[in-house]
Amino acid sequence: SSIDMEDCMAALLGEDGASARVVLASAVAESSITIKRVTHVVDTCRACEVRWEPARGDSTAHIVWASQAQAAQRAGRTGRTCDGVVWRLVSRDKYRRFEVHEKAAMQMQLLRKEVLLLTCASSNRLSDADQLLGTCLDPPADSTVRQAEQYLLAEKLVSRIPAYSARPRPPGR
Repeated sequence: SSIDMEDCMAALLGEDGASARVVLASAVAESSITIKRVTHVVDTCRACEVRWEPARGDSTAHIVWASQAQAAQRAGRTGRTCDGVVWRLVSRDKYRRFEVHEKAAMQMQLLRKEVLLLTCASSNRLSDADQLLGTCLDPPADSTVRQAEQYLLAEKLVSRIPAYSARPRPPGR
């Protein structure tokens, strides 16, 4: 960005003397940051989803319609410290057809890192990734967890232990 960091921080803290603030909403507007005196939010109602693509063997980013929950969170940037207005750049009819909530990231990712971290847990209750992830509110597909385990086994990052899903390999062996 070509904006001076001190000017940027002054604007975020509401110390730059501006009488109004306009937020062009994106995922950043869904964070818990409070920007003082936001009077207007303009929301394109678009979001970026990163999904595992098995056919490609890679994760790819997709621009999708935001969920109603994401749009509501973005709208929350105004009204925190002063009255404000939200403009969504879609028709009301289109907005009503949005999903209520976005899909859980865990359902769209490969989960290799998560499964590896769980298998490294010292607790047997945590080290069974399939069982633990299956208890989540929006669990990943069983096949996704199995694919992650198979990858970790094939790369010799873990070794199978019959009583548990997979366990880390001792270093240097």
